[in-house]
Amino acid sequence: MIVVRDNINGINYKAFIGKTIDVVMGDVYLSHLKLKELPFRVLKVEGDFHCDNNELTSLYGCPEYVGGGFDCSCNELTSLGDVPMEIGGYYNISHNHIQELHNIPKVINGYFDCSHNMLRTLKGSPSRVGGFYSIAYNKLETLEGATSDIGGQLYIDSNNVDLHELYLYKERIRKVRMIRSKYEEKHKK
Repeated sequence: MIVVRDNINGINYKAFIGKTIDVVMGDVYLSHLKLKELPFRVLKVEGDFHCDNNELTSLYGCPEYVGGGFDCSCNELTSLGDVPMEIGGYYNISHNHIQELHNIPKVINGYFDCSHNMLRTLKGSPSRVGGFYSIAYNKLETLEGATSDIGGQLYIDSNNVDLHELYLYKERIRKVRMIRSKYEEKHKK
């Protein structure tokens, strides 16, 4: 069993190439390393996991659990196989070539950014996003499957969604927020 009690980053990651790490107690930062694949497999990361700004075409080796945020933005990904299914914070998959949202955790406590991809549908979206929800700059023509329980702002720019559908979607978000607010106030006492 390999347990790393510190962070793994661009300076020390080579010591773990080809290994399976059971737990990283800190963060994993593998950003801006021109990686074509992840250099090791990790099962659990207590902090953040960043593999953004590389040349990844697969996420094989990603942890199953990330206690903080997950960022695989700015790669060459076309699908979301091998992504973490349990995330404690934000989830950033923006600036890739992803066409479908599958394998996304059902609840994302932080923000969810899937902007700047090739999405035509939002089926597979999480049921709750605690922060902002960015679906901007995709190829969306409908909001079917979009998350209605959003804790922050909605970013939807540069899609082909009908204005009436957008209005109905924003009303759904408003109603969900009102229900959540009443529920939280009632159970606060």
